Amino acid sequence: MNAVRLVAHQFRYDTRSLRRNRQALVTTLLLPILLLVLFVSAGGEKNTFVQDGHTVKAISFFTPGLIAMAIVAAAFGNLVVDLVVQREGGVLKRRRAAPVPAWALIAGRTATALSTATVTSFVLLAIAGNRYDLKVSSRELVTVAASLVLGVLVFSALSYAIAPTIRSAAAIQPIVQLVLLPLYLISGVFLPSSKNPGWLNDLAAALPLEHITNGLHRAFGPEHATFGLTATDLLVLAAWTIVGLAVAMRRFAWLPSSSTTASGAGRTLGERLIRAARPDGQT
Repeated sequence: MNAVRLVAHQFRYDTRSLRRNRQALVTTLLLPILLLVLFVSAGGEKNTFVQDGHTVKAISFFTPGLIAMAIVAAAFGNLVVDLVVQREGGVLKRRRAAPVPAWALIAGRTATALSTATVTSFVLLAIAGNRYDLKVSSRELVTVAASLVLGVLVFSALSYAIAPTIRSAAAIQPIVQLVLLPLYLISGVFLPSSKNPGWLNDLAAALPLEHITNGLHRAFGPEHATFGLTATDLLVLAAWTIVGLAVAMRRFAWLPSSSTTASGAGRTLGERLIRAARPDGQT
């Protein structure tokens, strides 16, 4: 099989697996859509926010923010959970032993995250345009498409870099929520940056989500930027992608973390039993 067919095969497998995971469907597909309706309807469609020095309507603020959330949920939240669960369950070990190169497995899973984020973003734009009269032109779509591709790349790389640090499936959700919730709050997803103190905005500016969100806000803001992502945004996203890939290539593990520990403990226990059975202390 050539490269395209290999990646397409893995993409079909991962997409089918995602469709059967109801929890993943809720967190990646339904949650951003539900939050859009709740935030805009509960606060009032005429409610306004100050973002980047401009006053924007609620729908113009929450739509780009929740598109950014959909990108992170698909390429980081859901992917980290899958990687740890499949690693500890031995799925990654068996897939790695198959005659499929590692890059095809990774590319197929990244393509699944991209398709999931794209579907969610399309539904968000459809609801915002048809229900709340948000104007969506080709200018906004260019920024959305670029943000989807760049955001999925950077957060997928970070997922593969962070997954090895989570040693058990039970610790996944607390760690992911501990990382994502503060990130959403300081990066313009739920609250405008004007609500944050200066030092918090400086911290957010060093993180990748802030630059994806800001690019989308510029595209949907009053200035209607043709391409909301600036050169600074692109440089920060590229830097985080490179760092994530470098860490992932050095630390990513296909084997369950418990298997190595268990085998080592077993050998140590066996040696102790042998020594205890031999009074002379010989092994």
